Amino acid sequence: MSTATYKALVATKFTGNTADYRIIDMPRPKITKETQIEVTVHAAAVNIIDPYRAMGMLTVVLPEAPPVKFGYDVAGIVTQVGSKVKRFAVGDRVYGCLNSDEIGSVGEYVVTDEKYMAPIPADSVDYTVAASVPLAGLTAKQALDAGGAHEGQTVYVTGGMGGVGMFGTFLARHYYKAKDVITTVSTAKVEHAEKMGAATRIVDYTKDKEYAKTLENTADLVFDSIGDKSCYMVAKPGSTVSSVALIPDGNNMDKMLVESMPLSWLGWLKLAVAKQSMNVAKWRATAAFRAKNVSYVHVFGVPNGKEIEETFNPFLANGLLKPYIQDIFPFTEEGVKAAYDKCLGLHTTGKIVIRIRD
Repeated sequence: MSTATYKALVATKFTGNTADYRIIDMPRPKITKETQIEVTVHAAAVNIIDPYRAMGMLTVVLPEAPPVKFGYDVAGIVTQVGSKVKRFAVGDRVYGCLNSDEIGSVGEYVVTDEKYMAPIPADSVDYTVAASVPLAGLTAKQALDAGGAHEGQTVYVTGGMGGVGMFGTFLARHYYKAKDVITTVSTAKVEHAEKMGAATRIVDYTKDKEYAKTLENTADLVFDSIGDKSCYMVAKPGSTVSSVALIPDGNNMDKMLVESMPLSWLGWLKLAVAKQSMNVAKWRATAAFRAKNVSYVHVFGVPNGKEIEETFNPFLANGLLKPYIQDIFPFTEEGVKAAYDKCLGLHTTGKIVIRIRD
């Protein structure tokens, strides 16, 4: 018999201070749709979007009120299924990225539509490893797709050992079969990038302050994972910069809307103003891109369980993909606060994961 409540991490008010984060008892989520599954969470990854939501920065597209739950990435075991679930059964090990109206993987249970989940491909893949992949991996995959990644290219990835950049370098080399993959990292991350084995050229930006000029006009595609304003210099004229961190395209903000969190008329007005402001900022910030005839696209990652399965499962199963996990924290108030403090430092290596249960 299931319990009526469960423990989850929340911000009890909009705040930028992790000292205000709390693990509280909440009503246990219930399956309300025939295609939903309940997952008993074993691990959840930390992403910068969580503290940004806790600050209230995304209320223009996600009109939520405190308590704000944390966690998109989840890995665990299916414990209940809806009547029309086809892909999973009770007892299956799964991982995935939750939709915006299902957020809360930093907690004991989640309920999600089966379409957002993928099977963990092998018993050898630990829950913490599986949890590190979905949001960052999908974001990198979808950004490379948007930039037109294909075999034989030279691809430049900014921040190749950040949470998203790590997957960008890997996918460019092994999924898209780029001829060369160039990436920039700090001195402290060079060894990690070498061990990942995806980049054919690693540039230490700590030592080479003029790295953009050093690499000028070498890339057929630039994947910007960190918001590097000089990345266009590395792109060849006529090529593309695909970014997840520089200047968003206001028109893409609609992709973050969810049907179960409808905007009021005032909300729609605020969104329209935000989109216009964003597009003006993008136009100004990419003037040098246009002058060089370099296209610019911005991507928001979109949850998709089958895309996770098709893209990452083969590499996880054969052991080629070994995401670097910088730290694993326990599911305690002290542990989760430390995890998000580290995330907010913005210079993490690879991913940070919270172990919910063994």
